[in-house]
Amino acid sequence: MIANHCETQGAKKEAIEFLVLAGKREEAFVIAQSHQEMDEYANIIIKIDDKNVEEHLKIAQFYEGKAQSGKSAKHYEKSDNHGKALKLYISEGES
Repeated sequence: MIANHCETQGAKKEAIEFLVLAGKREEAFVIAQSHQEMDEYANIIIKIDDKNVEEHLKIAQFYEGKAQSGKSAKHYEKSDNHGKALKLYISEGES
């Protein structure tokens, strides 16, 4: 209910956080994806469940689809896909 209220009031970031905390990550991911709030979603996942490989893989694939290599590489690295992360870091030009 709180997440729905936040979303209708335009507080997308808060709605995403409440949904993640309530265990409704798929709904949170959809909101983040559709409202350009993936950075917020990713930050929440890093704070509360940094070792969740599946979540980091979804985030990495989202960023890769948006041609954001640096962000994608960071989450591929957290999903233990170090080879893919390295290729993306190199393509981004990050050390």
